[in-house]
Amino acid sequence: MKNLNGYGVVFLSVFFLFFCFKVFAGAPIRLHPNVLRLLDAAKKAQENGQHNEAWKLWLRAKAMAPQLIQPAWLNSAPAKVKELPRRDEVIRGFKENPSATAKEKLKEMLKKDPFDLEIRKTLLENAFKTGDYAEAKRHRSILYPEQMLEAGIRWWRALAILSLLTFIGWQSRELYRDLMKSK
Repeated sequence: MKNLNGYGVVFLSVFFLFFCFKVFAGAPIRLHPNVLRLLDAAKKAQENGQHNEAWKLWLRAKAMAPQLIQPAWLNSAPAKVKELPRRDEVIRGFKENPSATAKEKLKEMLKKDPFDLEIRKTLLENAFKTGDYAEAKRHRSILYPEQMLEAGIRWWRALAILSLLTFIGWQSRELYRDLMKSK
């Protein structure tokens, strides 16, 4: 019984070091070749001025590998033709009077440019005001994808740490009992 607890402590120490390294240091990300092809195609599309196509390709890659972090080159917007006064007027009009027709206009504009953050934020605010939490969740997952993923990761990490602490406590108690019996 004494050796079992000694082996348990050694096993626990090795497991704890491995767990800390994996959780806190992180392992290098190994990507599937299809994900790499999608990222390359997205970067080429961005360089050619096809911003929407680059976003679509990046989202497909993100769906295949959720651990991906949004690359900086994806945020560099290509030169656009100025249609901002019309867009700004629609957004301002919707904020002043959120009617169904103004909302449809915003949705149409969002279909043309799915990653227009200002329109998406406006629709997110409206969804919270009207209580449409399904639409709010959809817009929030696109605007803040890291926050949606971190919540699940934190829960699993807390469960793993709690399990580890329980195991440490149990092994410590058994070690103490064995030491007391040997005296």
